[in-house]
Amino acid sequence: MSGANLSGLWRSIELAGALGAPTLRFLDTGVVFPTGTALVGLDGAGERHLCIPSSVDELGCEDKRSLGVSIEVRPLRDAAGKESPFVDVHCHRPDLNPVFEIVASEILKSVEAGTDSPFRAAHTVLERWRDLLEPSGSGLLGPQQLAALLAELLLLERLGAGGPPPLASWLGPDKGPHDFVCGAVDFEVKSTLTTTGREVQIHGLSQLTASPGSMLYLWWARLRPSPGRGFTVPSVVEALLARGCDSSILLKKLSLMGYKLSDAGHYQNTPFELVESSLYAVDAAFPKLTVDSFTDGLHPQVRRVDYSISLDAATPVPLSPMVADTIFKAVG
Repeated sequence: MSGANLSGLWRSIELAGALGAPTLRFLDTGVVFPTGTALVGLDGAGERHLCIPSSVDELGCEDKRSLGVSIEVRPLRDAAGKESPFVDVHCHRPDLNPVFEIVASEILKSVEAGTDSPFRAAHTVLERWRDLLEPSGSGLLGPQQLAALLAELLLLERLGAGGPPPLASWLGPDKGPHDFVCGAVDFEVKSTLTTTGREVQIHGLSQLTASPGSMLYLWWARLRPSPGRGFTVPSVVEALLARGCDSSILLKKLSLMGYKLSDAGHYQNTPFELVESSLYAVDAAFPKLTVDSFTDGLHPQVRRVDYSISLDAATPVPLSPMVADTIFKAVG
């Protein structure tokens, strides 16, 4: 069952007036196991629960190490008053509901795949998501940060045109050597919100240094805030998930970039248009500074070199759209 379907069930319980109720209100998910049917529930505080039938052998098992989501095997009473053991996966923070929907869906799929322990299945899934279910002190991304993230996501989506996007190749969030490392081809992504000029900021002497045995390309994109149309980070994230991206890995990478799924509603109101984009081969003729640019080496007290490059001159010449598409398809 998808997270979207679970979300609809929880909303149905809310509309039925579960808030303030002294006990959990349940709805049947339609997912049936040998020991019973999985349920979604809402308690009086408005907190969400996923309840999966378990066995008496697991009663008392619990995982309460996360502040956002806990797991406990406990008896639950049905409408007829009969008690049965259930794995109660409980989301304690409503701001985590968007993430919890995905976690709950993954838990259901894991139990459906076959296991003699629903608790262990839920625990294993929670382990994968634990980092994203902890409180974060970071604030919202600003327009420049959001645009930079969107540019990388758009390239990720484009590289995956032939199938599931190559999520393992996206190393920008992990501070890899370049934003995308795709075998013998690397990509560095640069974006701007300026309306004129094609100046890019380069951070450090290694950013435009090709890895041994690889070819490096620079993908430059101009974005423009466009209320009412264009792309948003949440819409592209949703499209990537629909295309088969591993939700846990994708959202962890987004978290490293400062993006939290719980803030998606805010970012949904910040769309951008892709005004223009170009792909450049970062070869010997491309203007850049690297360690090799200094014959005597850097002074030992120089720790970092940042600089800017203008792409408005006659050179470097961007690759034609046809050549760029060929390169993207070759590594996607």
